[in-house]
Amino acid sequence: MNAIEITGLCKQFKGKKLTRVDALKNLDLQIEAGEVFGFLGPNGAGKSTTIKLVMGLLKPTSGKASIMGMDSTLTDSRRQVGFLPENPAFYDYLSAEEYVAFVGSQFRMDAALLKRRSDEVLKGRCGATAKAWYSGWAWPRRLFTIRKYISWMSR
Repeated sequence: MNAIEITGLCKQFKGKKLTRVDALKNLDLQIEAGEVFGFLGPNGAGKSTTIKLVMGLLKPTSGKASIMGMDSTLTDSRRQVGFLPENPAFYDYLSAEEYVAFVGSQFRMDAALLKRRSDEVLKGRCGATAKAWYSGWAWPRRLFTIRKYISWMSR
């Protein structure tokens, strides 16, 4: 079974003056389980678009993708996938614990597992309580903590 399988994946966006822009055109790709794979290419080649399509953040114009044999449009297909977008959105009105709970709920993580890992990372592994984490630390430190958490959650 392939870890990721993409067949005929296409994405078109509306450009200026209602022109159509092909961001991705008929991509076929198979990545085997355990294989290390990276996207390389110039700006506009479709690297980020492909990942967003596989992760269900964008809807394809045509084609399909699967993760471990499951349709990638299904939430369950992404349970074992760690993903940090190039421009993550952090909400100032949420505490660290609230943000992690929100993200975990979007991926339908088991509530007990989410609570345990959240406590371990935000209160233990990173050496800080969530309250201190959100009450004055510099933003780069917060981002580092979240990246560390996301990396650890995907194990």
